[in-house]
Amino acid sequence: MKKTLLKLGAIALILIIPAINLFVNFNREAPDVSTSQTDISALKKLSDGKVSAVEKKIEKTEAQKQEQIYKKKLLLERAQNREKLLEQVKEGKTTYRQIFSDTLIVGDSLMNGLEIYDILDSANMITKVGASLYHLDDNIKKIISYSPKVLILHYGVNMIEDRDYFIDNFINMYTDCINKIKKGTPETKIVVSGMFPVSSKGIENEPVLANCPKYEKKIREMCSLLGVTYLDNTETIQDGSGYYDLDGIHVKRDFYTDVWLVYVATELGL
Repeated sequence: MKKTLLKLGAIALILIIPAINLFVNFNREAPDVSTSQTDISALKKLSDGKVSAVEKKIEKTEAQKQEQIYKKKLLLERAQNREKLLEQVKEGKTTYRQIFSDTLIVGDSLMNGLEIYDILDSANMITKVGASLYHLDDNIKKIISYSPKVLILHYGVNMIEDRDYFIDNFINMYTDCINKIKKGTPETKIVVSGMFPVSSKGIENEPVLANCPKYEKKIREMCSLLGVTYLDNTETIQDGSGYYDLDGIHVKRDFYTDVWLVYVATELGL
């Protein structure tokens, strides 16, 4: 009987001692969750990060709203300035010849219309029907000798081709011409006038002109790289405006006098 009890006691000790050790070790190693600084710090960082992200998003949205408000205000001011200038011209208080007296306009038939309709003095124009950039290259010395306060260049429609590599040739030649002018008359403000949008009728007559937007994009990029002023004409004339000539490419006199020259003068601050 005694032997049996001793055996049972020994077995109990064998089972109890590991359990006691496990309990002691667990209590010794287990962190106090309620006082863990690591967890609190991690939660705080996560919370701060979310708040910061929300704040940045709010700031960005607010900045975008302010930018839109500014752009609308600027567009309204420009529209009002154009209306005011057009009114002054129609009332005879000023003339386009006076406004553009220090400006030299060089380009193709779309600029030649200013001479044909006798809107500007011939002395302020170097234009030719069907002109390409070879016309500009041939007149660089003449442009430099004029040394105008403002130089407006308008080329492109006569150099449109279907194959993309022609765009690079066009831009390379345009860039070279502008750099020569900049070097010869550094005080001149150079303005590159974008091409006038071609109407659907014009594209129907000359399908290759559907590529105009590709050229226009490259002209804009070129101006940015060269640091010269780009004049965006994409909003000045559209299908159904009544300003297109019969071919859907060239424009009527009223477009120059009522829209384009007023636009150019206010955009450039002439």
